[in-house]
Amino acid sequence: MFNRECQFRVLPYFHLTIIVCLGLFLSACGSTASFIAKGEEYLQKRKFHDALMQFRSAAESDPNSAAAHWGLARAHENLGQFNDTLEDLRKTVELDSTNLEAKAKLGNYFLLVQPPLISDTEKLRDEILTADPNFIEGHILTAAILAAEGRPDAEVVRQVNTAIGLNPQRIESYISLERLYMTREKPAEAEDAIKRGIAAVPNAVNGYTEYGRFLMYSNRDNEAEAQFQKAIALGTSNIEAYEAIGEFYVTSRQMQKAEQAHLELVKIQENSPESRLVLAEFYAKANRSDEAVDTLNKILADSPEYVLARYELGQMYLDRKETVKVNEQLEALFTINDNDVEALLLRARLRLQESKSEEAVKDIDEVLKKQPSGREALFLNAQARLAMGQLDMANTSINDLARYHPNYLKTGLLKIQAAVTAGSTEDALKFANELINNANSATPNAENDPQLIADMRLRGVSARGLAHLELGKLPEAKWDLEEVARLSPRSASAQINLAKVSLAERNFTAALAIYDKALALDPQNFDAVTGTVNTLIKLGDTAKAHAEIEEMMGVNAGKADVVAALRYLNSTVFTAEKNPSAAERNYSQLSTSMPTICRLIWRTPDCLPSRTEPMRL
Repeated sequence: MFNRECQFRVLPYFHLTIIVCLGLFLSACGSTASFIAKGEEYLQKRKFHDALMQFRSAAESDPNSAAAHWGLARAHENLGQFNDTLEDLRKTVELDSTNLEAKAKLGNYFLLVQPPLISDTEKLRDEILTADPNFIEGHILTAAILAAEGRPDAEVVRQVNTAIGLNPQRIESYISLERLYMTREKPAEAEDAIKRGIAAVPNAVNGYTEYGRFLMYSNRDNEAEAQFQKAIALGTSNIEAYEAIGEFYVTSRQMQKAEQAHLELVKIQENSPESRLVLAEFYAKANRSDEAVDTLNKILADSPEYVLARYELGQMYLDRKETVKVNEQLEALFTINDNDVEALLLRARLRLQESKSEEAVKDIDEVLKKQPSGREALFLNAQARLAMGQLDMANTSINDLARYHPNYLKTGLLKIQAAVTAGSTEDALKFANELINNANSATPNAENDPQLIADMRLRGVSARGLAHLELGKLPEAKWDLEEVARLSPRSASAQINLAKVSLAERNFTAALAIYDKALALDPQNFDAVTGTVNTLIKLGDTAKAHAEIEEMMGVNAGKADVVAALRYLNSTVFTAEKNPSAAERNYSQLSTSMPTICRLIWRTPDCLPSRTEPMRL
């Protein structure tokens, strides 16, 4: 009797448990679907960081959601996060073998790994074409495999044309053919391919933006602008079209038109924080930092927890060397999230700027524990290790960057710096030429926007010029460094590098005039001050050297480390005047340790000239 009563009592609770569990399951499913829907909406609006957050929440709600991982893969891809994209594509395909688009994209990523995973890609291609023999991306993937195997161009082109034949109204196939020709340095054939695409699909906005970019990199700016305008005429609210023409105007230095394009983007996107963030980034690229800062502060006044604006504002203050304000943003970020990876990276960059490499490495290590293949963390780790003279550890990070982010141009800078640190000027010259060539052939993507490509080419030329200078090839050095100064008229570092050529030519008067230009551009540039003082000593004008130092002391009153470094410089002037007592008196007034002073003057803790000159632009 007791047993029967017990059974009847348990039964309602069992039903209740089932109902509660079912309710929780349905609630979780509802949340996952909601996150995915919002993520897809953000992808359409090109709000990739916001999309990432939504898809991440969906994956946390349901780790076995193929749709969540597919969303994560596309968000990571648009943010230039190679390894994360690869990992989420793997998960998508594991969870949903019917997603042929994900399989094709995964295959393309396998081919970017070094060495290319050709057999794995062929397996995916076979699965795709077995499921759907007419799936176009499967045929495009076959062409990519042939290219990776080094097959003749005619065979690869024939395969792409097969894909085009399956659907002549698909503009993306023509774009694939155009880009193939560009990698083969066949611009005439590339132009013919994209023009074929536009003729076949005259209403495709991305056909005109692609053609515009092709013309832009062919230095045919008037024709490029006409194509971008056609794209806008077809899609008056098309975000990508306005982004493309905005990039073009920035690259071609038509800043007034660039600003109008960015303001139109803000209007199209209803004054969203995301659109205003892009506007602020434009102002930063246009050297209008006050307007950039003002725009970011207005965003944060409306949306205090919009961390993307805080990251950008913190970086702006870092570029302006306003340490207190950088720390204000860091404090706000860590209040929102004390494990914020981007905030840790910002603090690491600040510490590197302050020559606190050991402290920077602690922050970077925290990030690498969470994101072992993180692009920015690997880049900063290599920089910090080079600053600390840890060449092997730096090269490990450089190799990881090349493996996880094979198309990232900035890795070339680290190769140059590592070569210089190792004392191999010939290798530095080789890597500089490699960077220039890679920049010249680069296609804009999530990792390398048009501005970055142009900047990397310029830095490559600067590094090549400094390598030529080190090798005693003065005419070659002068040509390169004059070109850099011409193309970056607002760069104090470009002038400083050019002054080194005059010093090598023993034309001290010319060098001094160039250092004056650098100081006019950046009155607090310590490299320019040091160069000016040393050049004045060579000219025997020590009185003016003292005057320059006194002026800088006034400008930097309150900055103990800078004033101490200036006193040290002053002591070198007194030494040149053969006035040891005055030199000793200045030396005794130093309030900062010698390693700190040496880092300011020579970028090293031991008062030996730095071996990382090619990195300065």
